[in-house]
Amino acid sequence: MTRRKTASNMNKFNFAESALIFIHIPKCGGNSFLAYMESQIPKNMLAFDLNDHSRTPELNGQPEKYDARLSEFKSMPLEERNKYAFVYGHMPQGIHKHISRPCQYVTIIREPVNRMVSLYWFARSVPNHYLHSFAQQHSLLEFAQSDASFELDNQQTRLLCNRYDCYSSDINDRVNQDDADRAIAHVMNPRNVTGILEEYQKTLRLVRHHFGFQVGPTVRRNVTRSHPSIQGLIPDEIDAIKERNRFDIQLYEAARLELHRRLDGLPRQFCLPKFLRRFLKGRSGNRVS
Repeated sequence: MTRRKTASNMNKFNFAESALIFIHIPKCGGNSFLAYMESQIPKNMLAFDLNDHSRTPELNGQPEKYDARLSEFKSMPLEERNKYAFVYGHMPQGIHKHISRPCQYVTIIREPVNRMVSLYWFARSVPNHYLHSFAQQHSLLEFAQSDASFELDNQQTRLLCNRYDCYSSDINDRVNQDDADRAIAHVMNPRNVTGILEEYQKTLRLVRHHFGFQVGPTVRRNVTRSHPSIQGLIPDEIDAIKERNRFDIQLYEAARLELHRRLDGLPRQFCLPKFLRRFLKGRSGNRVS
C-alpha cells in the first residue's frame, strides 16, 4: 500500500537545484504574496526582481520597464541566469526557456471584475502610474471599454498563455480562445501552482504543501485604499468588464476548480483553519503544521 505524503515526508522545493518563478500579475495580491515568499527563500540564494527599476528610473510605472528588465535577464550568460533560485515580477509565462535547470511556476489570479475595479482606482490614485491621467479623465465604464492599455484586455490570460514574448504588446493583438486554452493548461500543469486571491488562505495552504514551505507571515502590501466595492457597480459596468475579459473569466473558473480539487487531496492538517490547528496542537501536544 502506498503511504500518503504528510508534512513530515513530502518533498521540499530545492532552490539549489531548481528555480521557482513567480508571475506577479498586477492587482492580484502579488506584493502581499511576495512577503510570504521572502520568508521561504534561503538567505544564501539569489533572487532576480523583474520589477526593479533602479537601472531604468525614467520608466518607473511604465510597461516598457518590464521589457527592459526582461531583456537584461535574457542577455545575461546562461551560467549567470542559472544562479537565480527565485525569479519574480510582472512578466509573461515563458522565462523558464532562458533557464537551463528545472523550473516551476507559482501565480495568483483574481476574479476579473474585482481586478479591473481595483486597477482603475489604483491608476486614479497613483500619480506616476502610466494610466493615471486616462483614469482620472474617464469613468470606470469608459476605462473598461477603452483601448488605453493591453492590461484591459484579458491581462491574466495574456500573461499565462505563453504566446507573448514581452510584457507590453499591441492592444490590437487580441487575446483569443487558443490563448485561454494555453493559459488553462498552465494552471492545470501539476508542477505549477495557481492560487486565487479571493481564497488567499487556501492558496497558502496549497503552496505550503506543494513546495514544502513553512507557515510564514501574512501581510497586506500595496492595497488600493477606499475604492467603491463591486456591489455598487451598475449593470453596464459589470457587463462591459465581463465582455472585455471573458477569457480571464474562463481562466479564473478553471483555476478555482483546480485549487479546490488539489485541496481536496491534501493531508488533513493542511485543510484546517489556523485557529483549529492551534487548538488540536494544544490538545494533543503534537505539532500540527
